[in-house]
Amino acid sequence: MSLQFWPGAVTMMLIATIVATLLSNGGHGTWYIGVLALAVYAIFGLTLFLLPPASPL
Repeated sequence: MSLQFWPGAVTMMLIATIVATLLSNGGHGTWYIGVLALAVYAIFGLTLFLLPPASPL
């Protein structure tokens, strides 16, 4: 397995890490925090569906 990742995947992992950190720092959760997390991951899924990474040559 090579460690050559698609730049979009690296960006999504950084955004997911930042969002998870911001969501968990509050100390309590509410329904809109969960909706925010689901929305971020839905955007990631939609992005990967519409703009799949280029296949290696």
